[in-house]
Amino acid sequence: MDLQTLYPILYKFTSEDARFPALSGILHADGYITASSAYVLANVHFEEYDFDNEGLILDRDDQIITAKFPNFKHLLDTSKMDELRDDYVIKVKYCLHNIPTGKRKERGFVLLNIEGFLFHTDELSLLFELFEIIGELPSMYFGKAGMAIVMKSQNCTSLVKPELAKPSSDDLLFTVEQAIRIDLPKLLFNDYKAQK
Repeated sequence: MDLQTLYPILYKFTSEDARFPALSGILHADGYITASSAYVLANVHFEEYDFDNEGLILDRDDQIITAKFPNFKHLLDTSKMDELRDDYVIKVKYCLHNIPTGKRKERGFVLLNIEGFLFHTDELSLLFELFEIIGELPSMYFGKAGMAIVMKSQNCTSLVKPELAKPSSDDLLFTVEQAIRIDLPKLLFNDYKAQK
């Protein structure tokens, strides 16, 4: 794993919201590189860390962002969270390959119900994509108090927050068990017909 591979995925974790300029870049601190949109967060330990960038937030053009990065370390503390079984983590990963992710054309979001909370499938997929690039299978933790999923491995910790707004009638909702059994071609065909 090198920075040329890691940076593009980390920038997928960033935000374009002008109200939060620090979240449009990647923080370099204490041997870790961190990116967040406030809904997802990735904190990666990198062996070839460039200490010349220590304490800096860099945008996509390697320009320094002078805003303050939010305090996030307490969000990644799994000591008061429930660890989900490894087979459940594999089920979640599998069902993300089995259902569409992201926003469907003008139709709403695809959401996955985990422990009673709805998570955007595109954000969950992004976390798994990061761990695939790093080459580690994460443990998954769920904190009802913090209402977040934290995924953790030896060199990476990431977080995703659930959707707190009430789902719309256009959103597709799945439980993990439903998503595992879904017939994706049939689902996509029915979705295509509904848009016509």
